[in-house]
Amino acid sequence: TETLMSAQSMVEGYWVRFVVKNNLTTSSIGLMHNFNFEKKLYVKNSLGVAVYPHWKYGEHPFLGERRIGEQYWIVMPQNEETVIYDFFRSQPFDRYMSMVNGLDRMTIGSWEVIRVNVFIRFASNIGIVTPALFFGFYFFFMYLVSKGNYLWISLPLFHIATLRFFVLIARYTGVSPLFIFGDMVYVYYGSLFLLLIQFLRKVLNLKENYPKINKLFLLGICFYTFIVALNTFTSLSWPHEEQLNLIKHPPDRLGPGIINPYLMFIPFAVLFLLSIILSFISWRKGSSSSGYLCLSFLLPFLSIPLAGIIYLIVGFNWLFWLIFPPAVALLFLSMFVTFG
Repeated sequence: TETLMSAQSMVEGYWVRFVVKNNLTTSSIGLMHNFNFEKKLYVKNSLGVAVYPHWKYGEHPFLGERRIGEQYWIVMPQNEETVIYDFFRSQPFDRYMSMVNGLDRMTIGSWEVIRVNVFIRFASNIGIVTPALFFGFYFFFMYLVSKGNYLWISLPLFHIATLRFFVLIARYTGVSPLFIFGDMVYVYYGSLFLLLIQFLRKVLNLKENYPKINKLFLLGICFYTFIVALNTFTSLSWPHEEQLNLIKHPPDRLGPGIINPYLMFIPFAVLFLLSIILSFISWRKGSSSSGYLCLSFLLPFLSIPLAGIIYLIVGFNWLFWLIFPPAVALLFLSMFVTFG
């Protein structure tokens, strides 16, 4: 019907029926969903009908019977067709999702591969949080001993560890979706950009070396302070109509909030590129420390050739997204480590 075909079905819930023929050498199959927060499955084959209990994020444990979160272990006899009835609902709706290839995206493979994928994702998050905290404390203690700019290196590292925990790891512990795909995400990112801009001001000594450009950076700090304040206020009434009424607010993959994440990133990107140019100019004028800063600033850009290498090796699939984001995060962390 028209109701079932509309985007609103993703909020109200809908069922999908599909048939899978198992041509693998194992009957232990994994069904991986794309960031679903509510599931129920019926599986029918020659073994009978298997009913999987209803699971909802935040209300039921992440680890359950024959599943890890929204990833399910299904027994499919080899060389047979298995019918699966799969329930989808995102209430409130995750506005980073699209109408197609968003909430509905699934991956089917051996359960061993799916299970390893889940644990690697978790381990990669731990692998980023741990060094961020370690170096955050290291540079903070350096600041206590010798002062200088170490404080402005440690604070972004602490923030990255906190951001990574609440946005990625916290979904395993049932933290409110407000902190995963709600307005509070922009509070985290806005305050991170604010700290990073202040860090760039300090390491480049803009107040003395480039006082006019320093005013531009201060304007950036004011902008992200406004972003933090605005989204803190709007998060008090979350979820909003745009998360519940997809007829009036169709999915656009722009995320929640008044200012979407792509526009929010532009000012920082401009100031970051300007920082590279300024450090390069100072390097050319004879400042060896500025040359070191310039090279450190360039480390995150190694993610571009890295993406090409990963693509050539594994292709553009779930394995690409399993490897690429943690690698980029580690390059970003390495930039701070080299500053120290």
